[in-house]
Amino acid sequence: MTAPRGARRRPTTHPTARTLEPTRPPGDTRPTSDTPARATAPPPPGRPYDVPHAGAEHPKESKRMIPQGRPTMTEDDIATATGLPLHTWRRRHGTDFRARVPAVNPGERMRLYDEAQATAYINGRPLPALPDQAPHPEDLLTDKETAALLGVDASTVRAYATTGYLPAGTERHGRTWWPRHVAEARLKAGDQRHHNPGRQPGDPRNRAPRPRHDPRITEIVQLNNRAPLTTTDIAHRYGVSERTAQRLLAAARQHTGN
Repeated sequence: MTAPRGARRRPTTHPTARTLEPTRPPGDTRPTSDTPARATAPPPPGRPYDVPHAGAEHPKESKRMIPQGRPTMTEDDIATATGLPLHTWRRRHGTDFRARVPAVNPGERMRLYDEAQATAYINGRPLPALPDQAPHPEDLLTDKETAALLGVDASTVRAYATTGYLPAGTERHGRTWWPRHVAEARLKAGDQRHHNPGRQPGDPRNRAPRPRHDPRITEIVQLNNRAPLTTTDIAHRYGVSERTAQRLLAAARQHTGN
């Protein structure tokens, strides 16, 4: 039945019309009435050595040094000890090994492990407990740890070692380490870079380039004394370019003049 003209129509509710929700405070993430609650997906399974043990607290600063008197092994060394290529060892035993044997330098790209613990794992024996060592003067520090002790950047430590302001350090596992007592001695000595301005004796940059002697020049001098040579003769004799032949002939003539 058609409503008479001018009559007010009753509002109809569309089946898909949304119900207005009351104003909610900012930060309220609860689902609304027309939004189904989404199930929170569980986190992806991580590696055992990436998940801390229950009740464990992350240290404020990870230790990356090699403690005094504790030989270390890389994963490449461990794979070699088992007679397997590195990629095969990591695929078969890497996850279980990292879950059982703690790294000496957690957080570093190249993990180091205590040799006694790594050997015990390879032989199927219980892992020996590691001693709780206090800082020792013979501890080997990375460039970052040495820089933290001196109050500078790691790049500055490497520059110090290049110029001789800091000893060159010890090479182990393909990187440079500095004994703790070396860094502490440098710190106690104070800043002496400005007491002797300029490069210090022994600086590798002080080395003058060594003169290079070309044995071909002596031979060209002897041949030129017998009969004059041209650049074409030298180029054919030694299989060099015309420009190189000119340089050799000029050097031979200068040698003859001296």
